[in-house]
Amino acid sequence: MITLFEPRRPKRRILIMSALDAIMLGVLGIAFLLLDLVFRETLQPQDVTYLRLLMISSWIVVFILETMMAYLREKE
Repeated sequence: MITLFEPRRPKRRILIMSALDAIMLGVLGIAFLLLDLVFRETLQPQDVTYLRLLMISSWIVVFILETMMAYLREKE
């Protein structure tokens, strides 16, 4: 029985990402690796650094969005 002033028990949430989401993140990482291998020799070092930073930041953004979507799916 729950009393009025009893503190709420914290709910445990386990985020489960689908296999498709994990595969898509892996494919995106492999595509960025291939782009890095292609442009490493053709671009100047400063441009390669900018390209790498853009690829890493975009991968992180996609990862955060996928995590948020998994959290919202669990909430329903």
